[in-house]
Amino acid sequence: MAFINVLIIILTLSSTPISILSGPVTYNTNSTTNSSTNVAVSARKGADPPSKQPGGDNMICETCRALSEKLTCCFNASCVDLSSNRFNCGSCGIVCDLRTRCCGGLCVDITKDNGNCGNCGNACAPGQDCSFGLCGYA
Repeated sequence: MAFINVLIIILTLSSTPISILSGPVTYNTNSTTNSSTNVAVSARKGADPPSKQPGGDNMICETCRALSEKLTCCFNASCVDLSSNRFNCGSCGIVCDLRTRCCGGLCVDITKDNGNCGNCGNACAPGQDCSFGLCGYA
C-alpha cells in the first residue's frame, strides 16, 4: 500500500506543470517587457489576466517561445521541452510509459539503450552494451 501511495505522489508531481516564471506577472497598459523575474503584458487597465481573455493562451504561448526556443506551448498553454518531457515527448501529448524516459524527443529504455544508458545522453563506449542501466562488455 505504501508503494502505491509513493507512486501516486511521484506521478502527481511529475505531471504538474512547473511555472517558468520566477517572479510575479504584472499587467500594465502599453508595457511589453520580458525578463526572468517579471513579465508584463499589454492589457487594458483593469483587464483580466491573459488566460481569462479571448486568445489569452496565445499570449502565454508567445511568452513561452520568447523565454527559450527549446520550449513548446502544448495543451492548456503549458510550456514544455519536447526533448525531455515524458508527458509530451517529441510532440505534444506523446507520453512515455513508466519503463522509459524522454531523451532527445524519443521514449527510450535507459536500462538497455546503448546511447542513453542509465541516463539520457550517457553513451556506452564502442564494444560495450548497456545492461540494467550500466555499460559493460558483452
